[in-house]
Amino acid sequence: MSPSERISIAGAGLAGLTAAITLAHAGYPVVVHERQQDVGLRFCEDYQALENWTSEEDVLDTIRRLGIQTDFYYRPINRLSSYSPHSAAHVTVAEPHGYLIRRGCRSGSVDSALKHQALDLGVDVRFESSFKETEADIVATGPRHACAIAVGCVFDTDLAECAAVLLDDRLAQKGYAYLLVADGRGTLATVFYDRSSEGKACLERTTRRV
Repeated sequence: MSPSERISIAGAGLAGLTAAITLAHAGYPVVVHERQQDVGLRFCEDYQALENWTSEEDVLDTIRRLGIQTDFYYRPINRLSSYSPHSAAHVTVAEPHGYLIRRGCRSGSVDSALKHQALDLGVDVRFESSFKETEADIVATGPRHACAIAVGCVFDTDLAECAAVLLDDRLAQKGYAYLLVADGRGTLATVFYDRSSEGKACLERTTRRV
């Protein structure tokens, strides 16, 4: 494919925008079609985590090496706690287990940062744009069916910074719950793979547990 040919991408999620940025760096004209009004609207400014334990290279260095700027909010996770119904474990390391990042459409989120990086490179990002996937060069619209369900909340707090995983079927059927707190803001969620109708009840039990 010639660099003069425009590349069309369906979906302005992290995958679609990363592909657009990479292609723009290589000199390709790119247009991204997104059905929603903005990026990150699936999320509510909640914390998620970039894992950093499966490779020798730090994940942020990997991202930068691929040509993506890390000009989004991130916070290293050096202490990770795990709780079962009857025990707890805490692991502190010098190199981060991972990094907290924010999701959503507001400034500081990884979604917003990638959007602005793409726009700065001249990528044509078209919101509220219906585009047939069969006509796209790259389809980055995500899975059609969920393999897991997450139910949670975001809140302001004076709790100390923490990253905790709770493993208990009463809180997350065949899954897990987690609590992430940093900079006066927290995310509490339960993730499960079975009996999704119990999501609200599981979240209430998780809230009482923490």
